[in-house]
Amino acid sequence: MEYTKNYHLPQWAEEDRVMRTDFNTMCADIESGLTKTAADGETAKGLTWDALLRAGRRVMEEKMPLFERDRLYCVNGLLFNPMTSAGLADTLSGTAWHERLGVYAGRGEEIPEDVLRAKCSKCKGSTYGASNPVSVYHFTAPFDGVIKGFTLFLRSHLRETASRAELNMEFIAERMSGSTGSEIFRKSIQVVREGTATLEEELPVTVRVPIKKGAKYQLSLKLTRDPGISGGFGFVNQLVEGALYGDYVDHSKFHVVYPPITAASHTRSFPTEGRASRALAVVRYRKEEEASTIMPSIGGKAMTRTNEQTLQDTEGLEYREAWFTGEKQVNGTAQFKIAVACSETDDVRLLEYGVMLL
Repeated sequence: MEYTKNYHLPQWAEEDRVMRTDFNTMCADIESGLTKTAADGETAKGLTWDALLRAGRRVMEEKMPLFERDRLYCVNGLLFNPMTSAGLADTLSGTAWHERLGVYAGRGEEIPEDVLRAKCSKCKGSTYGASNPVSVYHFTAPFDGVIKGFTLFLRSHLRETASRAELNMEFIAERMSGSTGSEIFRKSIQVVREGTATLEEELPVTVRVPIKKGAKYQLSLKLTRDPGISGGFGFVNQLVEGALYGDYVDHSKFHVVYPPITAASHTRSFPTEGRASRALAVVRYRKEEEASTIMPSIGGKAMTRTNEQTLQDTEGLEYREAWFTGEKQVNGTAQFKIAVACSETDDVRLLEYGVMLL
């Protein structure tokens, strides 16, 4: 029996005895050869794709800094969006454009603690020994949000004959309709004080009161038991100097936040020239918590993160730069989407991104 020159496959002559082992050996050799050929092809394909990605990344790194910051750039399968205006940030879901923050998720903007004063229609403190010891605060909500806390002002006159006092209060939040209130939150508060001095204190109290823009609310702090000492308490405790009927200065402090955003997305459709089967994307963003995620997709198919690094902008502020790749057949129009998932306490900002179709 002879064999072929290149692959050593058996060539039977007429007088050769045909053996099962010869067939098995031949088939195993063919299987091995085809497997190696396929593997070599995949290796070559992978090397070609890696080279293409490196070239695409160089092009994006060189071109993106040259683009203008006030408009969208889209040509020949390359998209750059600086996300510097509401128009460029469109289309958003779960969040909204903010003039100072841009596209954000998480806790959002820090709001000054005096935010409710401009919308307050009535505020008053109270004294411990009053016939109806209650402090009230009436206001109209300036925006949709959540009151997460307030400052409780206390003035306690402790002395040797009354050196310990228990202050038991009930906090009640009501949404008003005319003169009628509907309770939306309640919390019991207890403060114990000891000593023989006069204490002027500002104590933080945690609550969770949702508010809707334009709605009217009444907050109440009612003392449920006489502590046996003199002093005062409330959302405010400073009387207007020289005023009658116990008018109070509004020096209230409330911790109010916008509704937290834990899931949001930005979508942009853009035209392409010809066909493309792969995509390369870079997303620049900020976050504080590692658990928060940024996930882009092309044509509804999730892309794969290849690497990420922390950089600094021209003002020294840190941001993340993440690169992604994806496979998707695109012809005519491509849809790029960035999905954000984060906690209520994080501060996530989408800064800019670029996409190249290959």
